[in-house]
Amino acid sequence: MRRFNFPLLALIFSIGTGFGATPAAAATITATLTADNYYAMYLGTSTGQDVRFIGRNELGRSGNPGTYNWSRAETWTFDPLASDYLYIAAWSDNSVAQGLIGQFTYAGGQFLSNLTDGWEVALGNLDLGDNSPAPTVGEFGSIVAAATWNSVQYFQNHGVSPWGTIAGISASAKWIWGTPNLNQSGSGAGEYQIFRRPLTGITPTPVPLPAPLALLATGLALLPGLRRRAQPT
Repeated sequence: MRRFNFPLLALIFSIGTGFGATPAAAATITATLTADNYYAMYLGTSTGQDVRFIGRNELGRSGNPGTYNWSRAETWTFDPLASDYLYIAAWSDNSVAQGLIGQFTYAGGQFLSNLTDGWEVALGNLDLGDNSPAPTVGEFGSIVAAATWNSVQYFQNHGVSPWGTIAGISASAKWIWGTPNLNQSGSGAGEYQIFRRPLTGITPTPVPLPAPLALLATGLALLPGLRRRAQPT
């Protein structure tokens, strides 16, 4: 008669399932972006759950460094979950034109602000301005949960006036906005605006097998020798 070592099986199963329940991580992303005039960046689910704040640009129009707050891009590095969306809230100073531009690189490639890299936009009705604080994660999550999303349609090429070329951002990136003509009238129509992109498909960098999983593999290798007990003679 064969007997199984049930305590050992239970231990190995608990180790394996415990690691299987851990959310998968996406590759580290380096974001280089700017906005005329303001942006704040977040991670979270498609329905506005588990929102995390990444960072924002200057509170006022003056750059630090740079002449204007949009004249030099900021760079952020973060580690999203594979299930995350990248969210960017953007708003204007109600003067001249508005826009958001950026590039986002990871171990397997990059994506840009444009019409072809999976960006969606939702228009808000809260007209933020100079020195406005970024939306809190609670405020942001509530707005995402109720948002209506559309593909991004309005853009200007990188390098056009009044912005010129932004150092550190690909020439193929576009200035994007959620309303026609990038609000060149200077109005605050449809603000603040939320841009988002799913991060599925971004492959994580391979990592060494964690010690508990190595133990699991060892236990499975030894299991056949532990399944039998000597029969009484």
